[in-house]
Amino acid sequence: MPVMTFTEALAATEGRDRTLLIGNGFSAEYFDYATLLERSDLEPQTPLRNLFDELGTVDFEAAITALEGAALVQRAYGEAGRSEALLGDAQQLREALVHAVNATHPQHRNDLVFQYETAAAFISNFSRVFTLNYDLLLYWVNLERGRLFDGFGLGARTPDRRFQGPFKEGAHCDIFNLHGGLHLFAGDDGEIFGGDAV
Repeated sequence: MPVMTFTEALAATEGRDRTLLIGNGFSAEYFDYATLLERSDLEPQTPLRNLFDELGTVDFEAAITALEGAALVQRAYGEAGRSEALLGDAQQLREALVHAVNATHPQHRNDLVFQYETAAAFISNFSRVFTLNYDLLLYWVNLERGRLFDGFGLGARTPDRRFQGPFKEGAHCDIFNLHGGLHLFAGDDGEIFGGDAV
């Protein structure tokens, strides 16, 4: 079966809802794992930093998955203490990733040379967008487009940056940050906060 061009795929799905899954390639020019690893503050020659070399990757998620798998094996072999230590290391990698993303990310969308209008036109072909990225690039593109909703703008915002109902009738969400994002974080009680990431 021949592969369709993007134009052919649009024509074949005319009048139907389209969904887009955005992976790391969307923002790889600006935010890549190699740079994030460099900026993570993981000390050289430590087990956590060496893990990336042993796995032959710069992918934080692959390293976290490996640690969680090792923890499962340790627990199955009756090594609960070692299992907990490995889970603690996985959490340390998550925190190192957040630190690195924050350290490398521009503070404002105008600090990044990017074709927001072109990206917004591309995104406008889809009624739902799922992203695996943590960065704010899609958020900033959506500010240009202004059509898709992340769900937060449909409710009231409190002075301490919490979102609360009542949400507008028919409130919905069109953008889903599957791994979270710099503009989204949970409080100690699990309540979701949104940052001022404009």
